[in-house]
Amino acid sequence: MLSQRQYLRQAMQNKTQMFSQPPPIGGWNTRDDISIMDPKDAAYLENWFPDTTAVRARKGCRLYSSVSCSPNFETLIEFNSPEVSGLIIGSGGSLVAKNDTTNTVLASAFIKNEWQGVNFNSQMVLVNGTDLPQNIQASNATFTCAPQTFSGVGDPRNLIDAHVFKTRVFYVHKDSADFYYTETDAIGGSLTRFPLSRVARQGGSLVTIRSWTVDGGDGPDDIAVFFMSTGEVLAYQGTDPGRSGQWGLIGRYQMPEVIGRRCVEQSAGKIYAITKSDLVILPDVFQQLTPPPSKLTGAISSAWEKYRNQRGWQFTVFQSGGIALLNVPTGATTSEQYVINLKTSAATKYTGWNTFCFGVWDNRLFFSPYGTSALVQGHYGVGDKLGSTITPITVRAELAPTNLGQQQYKRPKDYRMRISNEGTLSISSGFKYDFSGRPEFYFSHTYETPNSAWGSPWGSAWSHEDYSKDLWLGASGEGTHVQLRNESVVSSQNLTWHRTDYRFEMGPQVI
Repeated sequence: MLSQRQYLRQAMQNKTQMFSQPPPIGGWNTRDDISIMDPKDAAYLENWFPDTTAVRARKGCRLYSSVSCSPNFETLIEFNSPEVSGLIIGSGGSLVAKNDTTNTVLASAFIKNEWQGVNFNSQMVLVNGTDLPQNIQASNATFTCAPQTFSGVGDPRNLIDAHVFKTRVFYVHKDSADFYYTETDAIGGSLTRFPLSRVARQGGSLVTIRSWTVDGGDGPDDIAVFFMSTGEVLAYQGTDPGRSGQWGLIGRYQMPEVIGRRCVEQSAGKIYAITKSDLVILPDVFQQLTPPPSKLTGAISSAWEKYRNQRGWQFTVFQSGGIALLNVPTGATTSEQYVINLKTSAATKYTGWNTFCFGVWDNRLFFSPYGTSALVQGHYGVGDKLGSTITPITVRAELAPTNLGQQQYKRPKDYRMRISNEGTLSISSGFKYDFSGRPEFYFSHTYETPNSAWGSPWGSAWSHEDYSKDLWLGASGEGTHVQLRNESVVSSQNLTWHRTDYRFEMGPQVI
């Protein structure tokens, strides 16, 4: 009597069929069960970046400059004035100004290194909830720093965040639901308290403030958005919080609590908020009673449970690079990043960039590796070049299962990953079947770039696909659904994954 497996094998048709699965441009999906996952998604994606038509090994980084200050940067904020642009660094109890040619220690003996700040009227104000607020200016490319003076707020050292709205600066007071605001066009001086504590129904304290606008830019329709520690979100519109006819509450919303003030960012008419369970994008919360969860919801909620006591959580929008990054501190000196394609919202995970914080300066992304005073430009070139050595980048993927276009039981004969690469590249790959937890097989193989599709060493103008040499790899096992996984170490190579082809024999219909 035949076993079920023997019966299925005998029932396989001899005719070989072919199926192509697109690359995981839908990104890393931690929301859906793999049994219902879109075939364009990935159950896991590491250092592969999902672009619009293909996935590519993430860009690398390079050592930009060594900075004469203490290691372990905890603040990177861009300073902008008509005369000069620079990067303000908080590290080792000091504030340091860095431009393309010099770095200057502005002030020292601070208790905290995590500063929040805003640019306003060719100045910058920095606050951290512990030290005296600082005012930074620049003249003839020379930076100066001095304590920012305030009145009407009691101890200004309790100011912990700042935001520019219309022609005023709004300040967040530590452990308070209320905010303070300046006179028109002032960065400091006399402050007036606005009692949000009388409005917030859930209580709690004010975490941070951002702006949202209907038209995507600064204008009369801008809305000030206040994020409370309870998850309550209050939206106000107007120009003067001190006049009832020119300031009013226009919306009240509830969502999960945001992780922290560094995890809420605004860009291109949207506000991105990292909560304890998901990424929330406003105005979605304004327009839908219950916005659908993002594909990162599983990863974010799991990471928060594991690493909630670690310092270094930060969300950064790198608009010119087309990405946004959530820095997830996984230990005292390690971190990983959950990265979003701003065009498609597809997500992935980056590893290899262990840092406390990121900053954007002059449309470039910067970070500093733990334990160093090095300023590193990220999302740059290929390979991680932190000096004379290149650190290889490990890419890993586990695709969503595919039924190869048909429900019948099937036995894959072979498969090929259609990739473009430079030189020789070794990739390990294999299959899982029918949502199992272990691969049926897993082995390494080598891809080589051909001269051209026509054998010419100069390439061919007739071929638009610079694929690596066709390499069909033998497969084993059988089932209704196939799930590819792969892993490779990339060093100074442009690597693009276009699709995966399968050849298989068909079995009986599965009911």
